[in-house]
Amino acid sequence: VGVCVLVPSGHPLTGRGGQPLRVEDLADQTVVYPPLLPIRRTARRVPNARRVRVADFPAVARQVASGLGLGLYPDHPVHTRPACRLYGLRAVPLAAATRLQLC
Repeated sequence: VGVCVLVPSGHPLTGRGGQPLRVEDLADQTVVYPPLLPIRRTARRVPNARRVRVADFPAVARQVASGLGLGLYPDHPVHTRPACRLYGLRAVPLAAATRLQLC
């Protein structure tokens, strides 16, 4: 499973015609992420980012919905669909991100 970026609907990063984002596209943003090691590593690669670690995946979605920043999240429908539906977010794939192994 790859990593995606949760963004509010209508955010400029959603209008890329289905093209995956690069880590550099998140530069100078606040990045919210869960305590999963591969996602933490991805967060550290974002240039000049303010990094906010939260307790779990639902907390990432809540913080993105509240406007705190962009969220790093597993790019799998089991995780992204409920979060996007519940909070009105969009999941944009992140290119060349770390692969996750979820149980």
